[in-house]
Amino acid sequence: MRAYYALIVVASVALPAFAEEPRARIVARLEHDRELAWTRWVGDDRLLCGALDGHVSLFAIEGGDGNASAGPVARIEALPGVEFVAFRNDLALCFDRSAVIGIRVKGCPVGEAWRQLGGDIWLPRFGDQDPEFLQRVQAATLLSDRAVMFVNDGHAAALRLTDGKPFWAERLSERQVIGLFPRERLGTPDEPDLIIVRQAPGMVQLETMTISEAAMRPTPGILLEGTPTRVEAVGSNVFVVCPDRGIVHTGSAARVLAEGAFSAAKTAALPGPTPSDPPYLVFADATSVSMRSPAGTVYRANLADVRRLARVGERVIAITPDSLGFFSPMPDRDAAETSEVRDLPFRRVARPKGEIHFGDAGDRVLVTAVRQQGERWRTLLDLVVWNDGAPQLVECEGLDERSLLTGAPPMIEFQDGAGLTVAISGPADTEDGVWFTSIVEVTP
Repeated sequence: MRAYYALIVVASVALPAFAEEPRARIVARLEHDRELAWTRWVGDDRLLCGALDGHVSLFAIEGGDGNASAGPVARIEALPGVEFVAFRNDLALCFDRSAVIGIRVKGCPVGEAWRQLGGDIWLPRFGDQDPEFLQRVQAATLLSDRAVMFVNDGHAAALRLTDGKPFWAERLSERQVIGLFPRERLGTPDEPDLIIVRQAPGMVQLETMTISEAAMRPTPGILLEGTPTRVEAVGSNVFVVCPDRGIVHTGSAARVLAEGAFSAAKTAALPGPTPSDPPYLVFADATSVSMRSPAGTVYRANLADVRRLARVGERVIAITPDSLGFFSPMPDRDAAETSEVRDLPFRRVARPKGEIHFGDAGDRVLVTAVRQQGERWRTLLDLVVWNDGAPQLVECEGLDERSLLTGAPPMIEFQDGAGLTVAISGPADTEDGVWFTSIVEVTP
């Protein structure tokens, strides 16, 4: 059996003032016996890893000062294709096609806390027949005090976080769920707990749901034309990108934010002046980058050949073949609507070569660039810092080159909150390699 490895890079969010070259060092290493499909941090010292064969492993990282230890503390059986949903209050939520699984990451005992089979809520048994002809879980999410699951036949249920038992279950729409977005209530108790995005042929269905111990109150749903290519939360809103329009749902209403030709890769959105306001819409064409404010004001900057737009915190980054363009801070957030096109200021730095990924570090941005070197892939780390308002790209020094080599294109993921994490997984670049995870600390 061929062995592989994964690499995780952790950087402190609260970095001191930039004074010298940033350095990276490996502070711990853990090993795996399976190829990983995803990796998620669940707290600042717990790592949850999902394998391609469906197993989910929980690892604990203890100690520091370059002598940290890392080891498995629990393994959870799941079906291939298991997905991570969310983490809150020491409970991680995952689901596979048959069940929603609550995983306790701390306390006693750690590991699987409960498992709710999707078919068993409505059927006597959930067998092992062809899953294409059975009820299967297609989506789940985690609210502040409960989990919600949706099954492909239209059933939905709210689950208690303590034991996973349903306190209500009903049949709703059979249209495919492509996005579940919990909301923090900003005002009255009538505000929804959840925005649901469903897809029908050539249509987007947007609905909301308010949940209590006694009942759940779904809206009938709003149908709009469009085929979603990306769905994401922006502030307390949900933003849907279609090839010919951008749609926003504010929790109380849905509307078309803008019409035109939109590429998912070349479209980004930033929260409005308040969390409930519609987002700022940023999009690129062949010669420029434009931003439309919630009030309707249009800003534009001349920047040709943008390959991708990325949102990192309160910034939008435009990636071209030779540069990174930083649009931050966004101008005139409270400006009144005007028909004039205003200038959209930005700053550029030379981009590293390779496939680019970004991690948000507050006043800095961690950049990873993956380059192919023969039959190997090397990942380099850079830090973007701002000096007198101008971005500067600084290479992170100190890592042995082999520690950042993989035998195939790696998967990249960053951690929010306690640190910046880059997950790099792929075949080992040596014949006798093993699956492993390196914990790397980046300091100035």
